[in-house]
Amino acid sequence: MTRTKSTENKYNERGFQLLQKSYKEALEEKNKITDKSIIIKYKGENITILDPLYTAVWASQKWNKKYRPNTWSQYRCSIKYLADAFFEKNKLTKEQHEMTYRLLEKTESGSRKELEPRTSSHKKKSFSIKEVKQLEEHLDNNKYKWGKPTLYWIKSSILVGLRPIEWKTVDIDIEKKIIVVKNAKNTNGRTFGDFRHLNINHLSSDDVNLIFKHIQFTKEMINKNNWDKYYEACSNFIKYISRKLWPNRERQPTLYSARHQFSANMKASGCSKNEIAALMGHGSDETATQHYGKKIFGTRMRKPDVNKQELSKIKSSKEPSFSFSNMKKSKN
Repeated sequence: MTRTKSTENKYNERGFQLLQKSYKEALEEKNKITDKSIIIKYKGENITILDPLYTAVWASQKWNKKYRPNTWSQYRCSIKYLADAFFEKNKLTKEQHEMTYRLLEKTESGSRKELEPRTSSHKKKSFSIKEVKQLEEHLDNNKYKWGKPTLYWIKSSILVGLRPIEWKTVDIDIEKKIIVVKNAKNTNGRTFGDFRHLNINHLSSDDVNLIFKHIQFTKEMINKNNWDKYYEACSNFIKYISRKLWPNRERQPTLYSARHQFSANMKASGCSKNEIAALMGHGSDETATQHYGKKIFGTRMRKPDVNKQELSKIKSSKEPSFSFSNMKKSKN
């Protein structure tokens, strides 16, 4: 069966995540399989991995029964895809290539009945205008201690796309209409730098004022050492009110759903993949494409001005994803 370019990109990215995952898990366990690790250039950076064969070995010993059938099928296809690539470049022998396939084929997934569904499978990757309006109308007619703070949090996140945890370190310049965000994923290399700068001059004065109020209230909570309580209260409130407003839904919105909606809105507004990555604090232009809200769920709005310096740091999926030229054995 012929794979589409999009499918190949997904296999490639997920595959390297798994090759890194197997190495990191083995390293944490101080397993001798790390002696087989290698360093390879991937998206412009040197990373340490187990090759597809040793990842398959690790998977057959450690990952069987941990993943549901659909997840394991995706993992298996991704590792096989890289096994093919390594084989084509003579970095796996024919015997090693075949052994990788055999190991993956005989490693069974866990049982759907025995494994709990992933939490994310119950989370909605959108928060539509209609849903926000329904929530707002309900809060207008009922008094809840955490109702308005949660509403401000959701509406602000839809407007600027911050991760929930990023509101803890955000700052705003009202005169310049700039928000400065400390990127939450920078410590593990999943973003482009320590901070990102979001221009909000495309938003209405009401929207800017709402974001300002949300930031001011958040700072008050932090100054009172109540951030954890605030975060937990708003997270729990949206779960509670979602079940109340939409009791028959399998997937319910969360605070993070607002970030998904921002992604969908930016796609619907005509932003390019690397513009969305810069706005959301991603290191690669593929992240929002694969894991975040879809264009079909988005609302068209004015495009924001994207910081050009940060835009230039986004890794493009069009660039060669990995190179064997500098492959070498890792020193552990």
